[in-house]
Amino acid sequence: MQEMNANNHQITPKDQKKIVKIITEFFEKQANSPEEVQQCLAGVAKVIQHPGGKLVHFDDTVFLILVKEKGQVEVYNLSLIKNFNAFTKNFGKLMKYLKAIHATHVTTSSDDTRYDTMMRKLHLKYDRSMPKDKNYTYKVEL
Repeated sequence: MQEMNANNHQITPKDQKKIVKIITEFFEKQANSPEEVQQCLAGVAKVIQHPGGKLVHFDDTVFLILVKEKGQVEVYNLSLIKNFNAFTKNFGKLMKYLKAIHATHVTTSSDDTRYDTMMRKLHLKYDRSMPKDKNYTYKVEL
């Protein structure tokens, strides 16, 4: 099975290195030790071994997609948000990609309050629930 990116292009070894670098930087900011970073990376590797797990890469943004059931996916950002406008553009690309693969409901979470602005800017229908453990949960209808 060939690995493909969101544009249905074959993932090159150069792309793989970039994706690993982006995810590693993200976990280095989140984790308390190098061992914890490695555990997180191993966890992602394990998740994407399953048919319902996939990494989607746009520019400097990597998303982990988990298909929960037909039409329903969970999205996890595995990137540091260095430029929110670029992140918003990439999140918009992700929503178009998910719609193209017939996702109808997307759940994501963040402690970044700019997600509300992003959702409105992208004209997405969404509900936001109050934070649990610092994160707001966003349910998007495509």
